[in-house]
Amino acid sequence: MFTLFEKYLSSGMFYEALMIGQNLFNKNNSNKEIFGKYFDLLISFAADSEKTIDERNAFLSQAVTVLDFFCENVELNENIIEYISNKRYELNNESDNIKAKEYELQKNFLKKKIEYHDNTLAIIEKLILKLESVEKTTEFEKVINQIGKVDTTFEKEYFTERQQERYTVLTKKCSEIVDKKTHEFEHNKNVDYNLKAIEAYEKIFVLFKDNIIPDDHMDIIKGLFAFDTSKLFNETLVYYNYVYSYVLNKLDDNGKFLLTRCAIISEKRR
Repeated sequence: MFTLFEKYLSSGMFYEALMIGQNLFNKNNSNKEIFGKYFDLLISFAADSEKTIDERNAFLSQAVTVLDFFCENVELNENIIEYISNKRYELNNESDNIKAKEYELQKNFLKKKIEYHDNTLAIIEKLILKLESVEKTTEFEKVINQIGKVDTTFEKEYFTERQQERYTVLTKKCSEIVDKKTHEFEHNKNVDYNLKAIEAYEKIFVLFKDNIIPDDHMDIIKGLFAFDTSKLFNETLVYYNYVYSYVLNKLDDNGKFLLTRCAIISEKRR
């Protein structure tokens, strides 16, 4: 079977040779030649930079086990002890190489994370500046969604202290802008609502002031009640009460009744 091991090894069929080597060593774990060939193959696998760190460590661990078994079963003498010491040196040396490679990979991994987060924080900062200048709710919501999508790409467990501080500052600033803009948009919406209300009230007031009261005047004065008074500014309410009183005084008893009825059942504009 040793000939088969050599055949696979010389042919570059390393995994087949590994299987034969394991079988041979399990049956002859005190044989120096078999141990040496099998151990060297394991070390060569552990030294292969094309393999992953986990794969290299697995082969290294297997080499450690094989060396331990050999130490326990071989007949010891000065030459064997020196031989084992050399093999253990090879193990330690390869272990150091793997750890160095692992450190390099981790360092590069973290470097890429830092670079990505710096670039992404810069994007967030630009979007926040854009958010501060938007004037329409549609654009506001669009930018908010963009910020949200970018934010989900952060892996905050890899933030540096500097990045965490910057992220906290940007988050606070974004929150303040959102609050401010939301208030502005709501105020503008209320202003527009109130302007439409006083325009409707004025139209009704002019009609009654000029005694231009058409037959369908009850449909017209429904405009008095089309707006939700809880959304009206104090100034608008003052004007509303004035027009309401003016119209009420212009109507006969039946008209007053219908006006009051309209006030109760009219659907409010949102």
